[in-house]
Amino acid sequence: MIMQILAFMWSGVFSLYIVDSLYVFGITAIAHALLIAAIVVTAYVFYTAKNKPQVFDGKSGKQ
Repeated sequence: MIMQILAFMWSGVFSLYIVDSLYVFGITAIAHALLIAAIVVTAYVFYTAKNKPQVFDGKSGKQ
C-alpha cells in the first residue's frame, strides 16, 4: 500500500510541477499502478513456486 501511495505522490509531482498537466498525472498514475501490480504478481508467483512447486507441475496429483 505504501508503494502505491508513493507512486501516486511522485506521479503528481512530476505531472503538476514539471509538465503542468493533469492528463500526464492520469497516465503516470495508471502506469505506476500497473507496474506495482506486476511486481506484486511476480513476487507471489515466485513465492508460490518456492513453497508449493506442485502447483506449476501441470498435474492434479490424482490418478
